[in-house]
Amino acid sequence: MMILSLIISFLIAAPFFLYIFNIGNRARSLVLFFGLLIIFIPSFLFLSKYSVIGSSKEIILVSEVNSKIISGEALKTSDLKKIRNYAPEDELVLWFEEIIRKSIQENNLDAAELTLRYAEEDFMQSGNETSYYFLFSLLRDKKFPQFASASITLDISDLPKCAIENSVFKIFINDGPLIPLAISQNNSSEVVHKITNANSPIPGFDISSAFMNESTLRIISKVICENDDIFEAKRLFKLSKNDVNVTYKIPSNQWLIALK
Repeated sequence: MMILSLIISFLIAAPFFLYIFNIGNRARSLVLFFGLLIIFIPSFLFLSKYSVIGSSKEIILVSEVNSKIISGEALKTSDLKKIRNYAPEDELVLWFEEIIRKSIQENNLDAAELTLRYAEEDFMQSGNETSYYFLFSLLRDKKFPQFASASITLDISDLPKCAIENSVFKIFINDGPLIPLAISQNNSSEVVHKITNANSPIPGFDISSAFMNESTLRIISKVICENDDIFEAKRLFKLSKNDVNVTYKIPSNQWLIALK
């Protein structure tokens, strides 16, 4: 449509140029002005940074989607296809992210879930996996708020005699991925350590998801003493949906001195 409009504009303007090149015509300036106007108006409407037509279309599109999200109306795949067809390729993920965040904010969780499913491949192919998992965790916490503040508190006060210099805790899904569910490191002598979703390297693969699935965890604790002694303890721990804020005190007989 844009190219056709430009071609038509040039064809219409051609007689004007023929007219103004005739030095015997006194109204050449006026004709030149209107001729250039006819040529450059389509360029402004379609090609300009301030394209009126493009901006109007964007406003209408955004307004339609926002209206559905705010009213609680379910989005359709056709709505998201319109976004895909309009948004520049390098901005597409940002458009989808904004829709997901807006949907969660307005508590239109069906719209957020549909957009997450629809845009998953776009996030993955563009290298935005972390953003995708983070948005997924936002939606999950909104849908299941009882798990959002889940935590595991480790009490190492029964550690054999040791002036603690630092401690490291790693939590894995037993018989699961080798990627830690959570990592906590503390360079103080504290003996009580609370581990939450904030300690998870991958958003969405975290303490909350472990409680939701009632996973069995493998907890590895390591403490370095000021005299360079190293104590380690390993323990399996079964989670329950009925208690999402648990405390586990590691007994003294589970601590072993590691070889230096």
